[in-house]
Amino acid sequence: MPEFTFYNLYGQVFTPDSLKKGKHKTVIIYFKTSCEFCLSEFKIIKHNRSEFPETQFVLVSREPVEDLVRYDSLRQFSHYPHIRVLQDKNNNYYSYYTAHYTPSIHIYDEKRRLIRFSDGMISKEELIRLLKN
Repeated sequence: MPEFTFYNLYGQVFTPDSLKKGKHKTVIIYFKTSCEFCLSEFKIIKHNRSEFPETQFVLVSREPVEDLVRYDSLRQFSHYPHIRVLQDKNNNYYSYYTAHYTPSIHIYDEKRRLIRFSDGMISKEELIRLLKN
């Protein structure tokens, strides 16, 4: 996993050290609040949360923090402790990750090694398969 610096919805720095360590896989998704594909991915994650309870999800966008706060509230992500919405206020995502589309999805194992990169959506079945193993 590359080093990165994003910001939570309160303006505090969020880096790889902010992630839980141990047996947790990590999924980093670059998204836009207006992206229907992103919304589809989030619905899969929320509705199948019991399939991968130890996985942490990091949702990153470069949009204004006010828009992200509203989106976070609307989607009720605060009810899911392993889902974090972060702002890429310095627009560095593309320098940290190889990605060209929204959503882009990076899945890391417990040792922070890349398992899968997708420049676009991942099917529900594929996501569950990758996160359960």
